[in-house]
Parts: sequence; C-alpha cells; structure tokens
Amino acid sequence: MLLTPTGKGGEEAGLRCSVSGMQSKVANSRIPSDARTCGGYSPGWWGQEAENNGKIVPRRTWPIDYKTKCTSLFTRYATDDPGMSGLFTNGVTLFDVMRKSEFASTKTRHWIGAYLNGLSGGVPGFPFPYSGAEVMKFYNTMDQKRDQFYALVVTYLEIHN
Repeated sequence: MLLTPTGKGGEEAGLRCSVSGMQSKVANSRIPSDARTCGGYSPGWWGQEAENNGKIVPRRTWPIDYKTKCTSLFTRYATDDPGMSGLFTNGVTLFDVMRKSEFASTKTRHWIGAYLNGLSGGVPGFPFPYSGAEVMKFYNTMDQKRDQFYALVVTYLEIHN
C-alpha cells in the first residue's frame, strides 16, 4: 500500500495515494506498518536546465522528448489555465513550461509534472501512484475528480525538488 507524505503547508500525512483515499479518513484508519510513501518530482525538478553544445536542455533525462509541443498533449489551457492562453500558439514546449518563470504559477506546469512522474514511475523509493495515461485521463475529465486529482498532486505528490 502507498501512503502520502506530509503535504504542503503541513497537510496531514499517511493518506492512501488516491483521490478517494485523500478524502476518506475511514479508509485510512487501518494502515499496515509496511506501507510505503508515494510521491513524485516537483515541476521545478523537471525544469532544471543544463547547457549542452550551446543549447539549453533538461539537467536530467526525461521519459519523453522534452521538445514535445504543449498543444500535442495539453489542450485545455484556454479555459482552465488563463496564464497559458496565447502562449501555446508560439510553439511552447513541455520543457519551456517547466523551466521558464513566466509559467511558474500555471496549472499546466503541475499537470505536465504529474504526467512526467506517471511516465517515469516517480522517485526511487517513492513510487508515483498513477501512470501517464491515468494522469491524462484525469486531465481530460470534465468532472469533480479532475480537480480532486490536481489537489492530490499539488498538495501531496510533488515531494522532491
């Protein structure tokens, strides 16, 4: 079983690493002692840069091509993330969103981080509880679970900078 670490702002730790587990105190009352902590890397971790032959590249290996255009995966920016509006038309890449300060407060940055964590499996010893496909399913959902998943990621699962 996977459990959340202490959340941002001191949110209660030890909740099951799922949307429903985050909301249910009853479901978390019988936690086995051999449970492991889940987690993932923060958007800032994914956005750390290095220079390679005069080009800015990610400091670490990404599970997909870091030059992928945002518009090929994350298409809900206009209604869900006003900070991104208009910027996608300029060929903004996933890595651009992760590394540039102008995108630091956007929701899209956290969605990309969750997607990358899902593809990579998370941090060694702190597995990310959702696959990349599951992250995208939440991203493309139009119901309350989308917001609940986003809150789970931002509050509990972005634990390593």
